[in-house]
Amino acid sequence: DVEAHNETKHASKLMARLYTAMEKAYAPSVDPKVRDHEISVTLARILFLMFGDDTEMWRENLFQGFILEHTATDGTDIGAQLSSLFTYLDIDPKDRKAPPRGCAGFPYVNGRIFTERVSLPVLNTEFRAAVLDACDRDWKTISPAIFGSMFQSVRDAETRRQLGEHYTSEENILKTLNPLFLDELRAEYARILTFKEQASHLVKLQQRLGRIRYMDPACGCGNFIIVAYRELRDLELAILERLREIEISKGKRTEEERMLLANVGLEVTLNHFFGIEIDEWPARIAETAMFLIDRQCDLKLIAALGWAPDRLPIKKQPTIKVDNALEIDWTTVCPPSGDTVVAGNPPFLGHATRTDAQAQELRAAWGKGDISRLDYVTGWH
Repeated sequence: DVEAHNETKHASKLMARLYTAMEKAYAPSVDPKVRDHEISVTLARILFLMFGDDTEMWRENLFQGFILEHTATDGTDIGAQLSSLFTYLDIDPKDRKAPPRGCAGFPYVNGRIFTERVSLPVLNTEFRAAVLDACDRDWKTISPAIFGSMFQSVRDAETRRQLGEHYTSEENILKTLNPLFLDELRAEYARILTFKEQASHLVKLQQRLGRIRYMDPACGCGNFIIVAYRELRDLELAILERLREIEISKGKRTEEERMLLANVGLEVTLNHFFGIEIDEWPARIAETAMFLIDRQCDLKLIAALGWAPDRLPIKKQPTIKVDNALEIDWTTVCPPSGDTVVAGNPPFLGHATRTDAQAQELRAAWGKGDISRLDYVTGWH
């Protein structure tokens, strides 16, 4: 864990270099909101591509080779080349013609990652060197659960020197999620293992996992969503491993058992997870980090069972809504059901620290003019 944390912290510092280098490339006349949006989109895409290099999503180091061999050493054309690659990744194979320079071998990704067209400024050798240094890391070892918050801090010059200090730890996230719903699911799994006939009960438990919908209405970089997804996937993997053991150990099976085992697939999927975040930068990172944890879970699946679904082109993805959670109807983000879990860590701001705008949001949320000394977090409740 310490090693993974250190690797993740180092990776975050590399991303801080990239952010700083991109920021310098924009003219002072560019609207800061436009600049921040374009940097958010670009670095989230680069993160996805570096992770793909190291997790067998395509030929190893394909993206690193693209930067090394198909961009000028002074970095002046790297913005144009990246824009060309981003566009190509969003083109369905049936509509593709001859690939642009260096883009051969990249698959169709789909999803929202590469859909938006972004006009990058002329970059420089500093940015290109930072990309190549980042590509040298082994990105499959990073922890998306802590990387997101570390990554979020790179935008703030003040906190760049304190990377890693501003996030909800996995330990504290699990102190919430375990007693809320995960302990009950694990206990049910342990109980089933005591049964003489387990297969049908295991399949029903797996289907129950597939009915769960999880939402964090103040998701930030997605720490809670990432941990919830990983824990549910781990439990589903345990179920699948036990089902395979049953399949191997039983010489003769009933027709019902054969049908059960033949139709077992994954029930826990990205499109069952939802978040609301007021700031686009962490929302982008949350969405990307969910793809990363999904791939890490798939690698566990391959190691244990020898198979995993083909994720490209992307067909299922989390819903991360960039909006003010105290002003929108949550049911428009996550459809309510008896299997919906809502958990996260919204901002705690006392009477003396909340802004006038936040006080007004509280009045609207409570539907009353006098909110006295209610903490900002009560708006979420």
